[in-house]
Amino acid sequence: MQEIKRNEMKEQELKQIYFKLYDELPEPYRTQAKDNWNYEFTEERFPDDLEGAVIFGFDWEESPQGEDYWNDVSNGVFKKETKGEYWQKVMFAGQQIAILQDMRDTGMMSVKEFKEEVNKILDGVN
Repeated sequence: MQEIKRNEMKEQELKQIYFKLYDELPEPYRTQAKDNWNYEFTEERFPDDLEGAVIFGFDWEESPQGEDYWNDVSNGVFKKETKGEYWQKVMFAGQQIAILQDMRDTGMMSVKEFKEEVNKILDGVN
């Protein structure tokens, strides 16, 4: 009987930890992650951070949203780059493209070379 109570306590403790981390997610991901949480799937792993809680808290494939959905959420939410850093890259890319346009317009670069260079710059932004 005492072993059962100890297991129930561990499950509640883990649930509190996971749910506290899930509270950092924007809606609707927060509610969906809490609804999907599965004690057995956690294998009693304590997550270090929000990303770990999303990865170890439930089976993405078995969730109503599916694995692709949670993969997209994970890539979006845990992207290491801030919005400010992203826009800095976009602005810098724009400046580079403007220089290339001048080079193209003055005949220093062919249209084909221009397109190739612009594609390289845009690939770097994404």
